[in-house]
Amino acid sequence: MKRMYSILSLALAGSLAAACSSLSPAVAGTFNMGPCLAIARANMGAKSYRSVMNTNYDGHPNVSTVDIQKPDRVHVTSLQSEMIAIGKQTWMKMNGGPWKSMPKLSGMGDLASMDPAKEFKPEGTGSCVDGGTGTWKGQPAHLYKATSTNPRFGTMKSTLYQLSDGYVHHMDASSSHGTSSFDFTDFNSVSVSPPN
Repeated sequence: MKRMYSILSLALAGSLAAACSSLSPAVAGTFNMGPCLAIARANMGAKSYRSVMNTNYDGHPNVSTVDIQKPDRVHVTSLQSEMIAIGKQTWMKMNGGPWKSMPKLSGMGDLASMDPAKEFKPEGTGSCVDGGTGTWKGQPAHLYKATSTNPRFGTMKSTLYQLSDGYVHHMDASSSHGTSSFDFTDFNSVSVSPPN
């Protein structure tokens, strides 16, 4: 399964499991992310959803949006590029230019149904614990606190906000390299179409 790593990382931002456990294709360490992965599966179980990621790592801010529609539709938008993958067809445009078919990226739509907990193994160590109750945008939320450490990213601390509908709607993460936040919305209502 050939993938461009940068696009894969960006698309996986839409999957909460990848975000909360710093997943990478490496040998598993001592990981106990059970509670976080359990609530992540509610998000991954939705027919569709949107993830907006704001990052500022090593002084490089970026905003990206990932629309996921099961089983095989993905729309990724970042500051410099945009990609749509439907089944085995993939299109991309750079810096506002025209859409171009990208045969070398065929199969990117498979990302919509990828379960990172099965496809990848966590590197380093980590844990997830119940963080009690709080609020997110005025709504009651159940919090989960995750901490993971691996050689590439150092120690990352995350807080996940699960609302009464069972979905995680927000996650904050921070490490020595910077911060990121993920907002998950539009559960079961996102639609991904081919480019015009």
